[in-house]
Amino acid sequence: MDGDRRRFLDLGVVQYVSFPQVIAGTGPVVQTIERVLADEFFSAIEITWIEDERVKREVAELLRQAGMRVVFAGGPPYAMQRIHLSALDEGQRRESLEKAKRLIDDAYLLGAELHLITGGPDTAPDDRERARGYLVESMVTLSEYANSLASDRIVVLSLEPTDRDVHRNGLVGPTEEAVEVLQEVRKQGGHVWLTLDQSHLAQLGEVAQDSIASAQDFHVHMHLANCLLGDHNSPIYGDEHPRFGVAGGEHDIHDVIALFEALWEHGFFEKPIPYGEKPIVSVEVKPQAHEDQEIVLANTKRVVEDAWARARKPA
Repeated sequence: MDGDRRRFLDLGVVQYVSFPQVIAGTGPVVQTIERVLADEFFSAIEITWIEDERVKREVAELLRQAGMRVVFAGGPPYAMQRIHLSALDEGQRRESLEKAKRLIDDAYLLGAELHLITGGPDTAPDDRERARGYLVESMVTLSEYANSLASDRIVVLSLEPTDRDVHRNGLVGPTEEAVEVLQEVRKQGGHVWLTLDQSHLAQLGEVAQDSIASAQDFHVHMHLANCLLGDHNSPIYGDEHPRFGVAGGEHDIHDVIALFEALWEHGFFEKPIPYGEKPIVSVEVKPQAHEDQEIVLANTKRVVEDAWARARKPA
C-alpha cells in the first residue's frame, strides 16, 4: 500500500498482553511499559490498571516523557473486580459503577485518550433485554462522569464486545447488538464508541468485513489479534491471543491484510474520530508459556509491517 502508515493510523501494542505477568496490575509494570515506550515502531500503547499508587504516578510521568498516545483498557479490572455494568442486581450495579468511575480517574491520570469498557457477563436469554437496558443506563452515567472531568481534553469511552459462548461469555456480544446498545446510549445523551477485536469477531462467528461495515458509525478503534477455536483441549483455545500464524489458529498474515483492506473500504482511516486526528490500531498478541516475549513481539511487528505494505487501498 502506498504511503507511510503513520499518515493514517497510530500503531499500538497491548502491553499487558505482550507481557502478561502484569495483567493483575502488579509485577514489573514499569519495566515492561518502558520496554514498549522505547520502541520507535509503536506510537501508541494500551495499558491497564496499576495497583500501587506510587507506581501509577511513575508510569504517568514516563508516558508524558514518551509522547506516545495512550489507551487505558478496563478489561482486566472489569473481570477481576467483577465490574458488571449490566448486573441485574441494583446493589452490584451501583458498586460496579463506583469502581468503573475510579478507573476513569486513572485513565485521566495516565493521559489516556481512550478508555475501553466491557458490558459484563451474559445472562439467561430471557434476561438479556433487561440487562442491556441496565448497560445502557450505566454507560450513559459513565459518559457523563468522563465529561465532568474534562478540561483541556476528554477521555473517550469505547465498548469492546467479546464472545458470547466461547471463552469470555459476554452479554455483548454480537456486533449488531453492540451497535444497537450504542444507538440507545446516544439517544439518551451519552457518547460511547466501539472497539472491534479481530479475535473476538472470529469467536462470535462473524466475518470481520461485515462487522466493520455494520459498525462504521461507531467503530473508532481496532485490535489485531488471533485465536484458536479448533481444539478445545489446547492451552490457547479461545481468547488467548496467540501469535499470528500459530498452528491451528484462525488468522495469519493474509487475514491481517484482508482486515486492513476492509478498514480502508469502510472509511476507517479517513473519517473523523472523537479522540484525535488518527485512529489507533493495536496488536494484541500473547506469548505462550514456552515462547520468548521479545521474539513474539518482533514477529508481530513484521506481520503488521508486511500486511500494511501488501494491503490494497481502494481506488
